Amino acid sequence: MSTTLQQPVQKLATARQQLSAGKLFAVAAWFGLVAGLIEGCGLLAVYGYGLWNRFIRPGVSVEIVWISALFDFVLFLCIAAMMLVARRMFRLPAAALVTGFALITFGDWVSLTGRISSLGAASLTLGLTAVFYRWFVRHERPVIAFFKTSLPAFMAFTVLVAASIQGGLRLQRERAIAALPPAAKNAPNVVFLVIDTLRADHLSSYGYNRPTSPHIDQLAQQSVVFDNAISSAPWTLPAHASLLTGRLPHEHLAVGDEPLHTHFPNLAEAMRSRGYTTAAFSGNDYYFTRRAGFGRGFVYFDDYYYSLADTISRTFWGRVFVHFSDHLGLKEFPVRQRAEQIKNQVFSWIDRYPDKPFFVFINFNDLHDPYLPPQPWRGKFSAEREPGGVIRQGNAYPQLTPAQLQGEMDSYDGALAYTDDQVGSLLAGLRKRGRAQNTLFILVADHGECFGDHSLLEHRNALYRELVHVPLMISWPGKVPAGLRLDGAVSTDSLPATVLDLLGASSSNPQNNFPGPSLAGLWNPAGNQRSCPIPSPRWPSTNFFRKAIPPTRAHCSRLPRVSGS
Repeated sequence: MSTTLQQPVQKLATARQQLSAGKLFAVAAWFGLVAGLIEGCGLLAVYGYGLWNRFIRPGVSVEIVWISALFDFVLFLCIAAMMLVARRMFRLPAAALVTGFALITFGDWVSLTGRISSLGAASLTLGLTAVFYRWFVRHERPVIAFFKTSLPAFMAFTVLVAASIQGGLRLQRERAIAALPPAAKNAPNVVFLVIDTLRADHLSSYGYNRPTSPHIDQLAQQSVVFDNAISSAPWTLPAHASLLTGRLPHEHLAVGDEPLHTHFPNLAEAMRSRGYTTAAFSGNDYYFTRRAGFGRGFVYFDDYYYSLADTISRTFWGRVFVHFSDHLGLKEFPVRQRAEQIKNQVFSWIDRYPDKPFFVFINFNDLHDPYLPPQPWRGKFSAEREPGGVIRQGNAYPQLTPAQLQGEMDSYDGALAYTDDQVGSLLAGLRKRGRAQNTLFILVADHGECFGDHSLLEHRNALYRELVHVPLMISWPGKVPAGLRLDGAVSTDSLPATVLDLLGASSSNPQNNFPGPSLAGLWNPAGNQRSCPIPSPRWPSTNFFRKAIPPTRAHCSRLPRVSGS
């Protein structure tokens, strides 16, 4: 046979060669580690530091580098196992199998920025894969040998990266604790609890006719209660920014899907400068996160990787799965970080440094849509076992019957009862540790929620009372009056100034310069502040919801009366 004819035949024979099972898994492992390490670096750049994409959802932190590598390593091995089964039915050559790994890898890298359309990403992925295939069939044997011989080095490198990241984070925390200035003698601890999406009029202590909140009601008897506290914004990001900076949305500018700027000091920085161990614990992993700009001043921030499902969802292919999870019948994937889990993490942090005062900022997010509290709370106020779960972001205005809308409210109230139970457990844990007596405890919400009020559902879309009237309670045994209720309108952005005023901070310190006014002047005889400016919540322009909401069937009908149990 002539040389001219031999070359195509040899290439065809090479392309039809098969990999042994051992080589197939080695190639899969190699591609998984390389794909995952580069993916992790890309995700960190894009969704951790905001390069090429300023959106804060979904965020990641530096741990994503080794997490992506581990996830892709396992994913590609699973794909290899499926290929091994398929090869027994279809004689797939080595080139087809290896090119399949390359296809998945290129699809990952091309799509992770979110800046390329689906059609563009698919076209670019197929083009890169075609180039890889032509190159591979010409160099099959040395390339497979390289995959196999270099795999141990890549595995060792991945382990080193993971150990360095986790060890570095721990060392960073310990150095931050060691660098804290001495705290004032007998400095009180501070717990700042935000119950996300809690409208005030669904608490028993605010006149609701359902027993949704016995533990919070008991806290109210030990606190100064503000009957007309107004949030500075009707949704999470700007409201939390105001709670920590004391500034209104038009000042701090956290009004869209971009992170909070560093123009103003925040409460965590001020507390850290006073010798407090500062930690944040978030159930809202969209808008109260490090990626959203809230990490400043906190030695520790618990927002991501709270479960295996959440960890997987932060990888590229995990996000793809989450995107289609609704079609798979999963109402909530990954399951949010529950209040119970957050409470346990809080005590783990507190117990780690028993000799230092702590400032913990907590976000409980179980009342946020979809309203899916765990049982038995989900069915606590409903004749149905599993009410709710229809209203959710992405399906904000479904066509609901009156019974369905009542089910959503029933499940919301069940979520409140569950959260109340965890608030009681949090307070009991402080008492058990002997910390309750010297702890300033603040309970507040960031915003409320609509259930057909004004033909609206959810939040972020208006400034009606149901959305901005929030509960506010301040407790400090022996220091703050117990059982006092104030009916004057106040703004929640006054809380940073209030905390530092109660701690006796000097207003001359730049880090303590929150605009206020301090709410302590409303009950403290020695205080100078007898009244507060009229609260002015803001609703920056947003395209989150349609501006004209067509009435649903439930909106056109009278809502069923909420029963007492």
